[in-house]
Amino acid sequence: MTNTKAMGAWGENLAKKYLLGKDYSFVAANYRINRREFDLICQKNNTLVFIEVKTKRETPASSLDNPLSTSQLRGLKQAIIAYANKNRVSLDAVRLDLIVILADQKQTQVKLKHYKDIF
Repeated sequence: MTNTKAMGAWGENLAKKYLLGKDYSFVAANYRINRREFDLICQKNNTLVFIEVKTKRETPASSLDNPLSTSQLRGLKQAIIAYANKNRVSLDAVRLDLIVILADQKQTQVKLKHYKDIF
């Protein structure tokens, strides 16, 4: 496993713990559909939430801003539609969230920002 993959897995685990602490129910991790992968899928009340997690090392130029491009968002949206069609889930009952995590070199100081319903 590369250092980047290990950091990503660490961030996904941290995001999962954060969401469970906010009363989300865990559904799946690293779910693949149509050549796209959702880092996490959770349930909150009656909403199925697809979560993209972006974990980065903190540098002076680091930011918690949304790092997703328009084409990445479009691909995620298409994958959500495919998932909803395959699993007979209403699009009114799904949303896409983004969690951005910045961590210091030792992963002891962490900043996390949760963007809800990003499209």
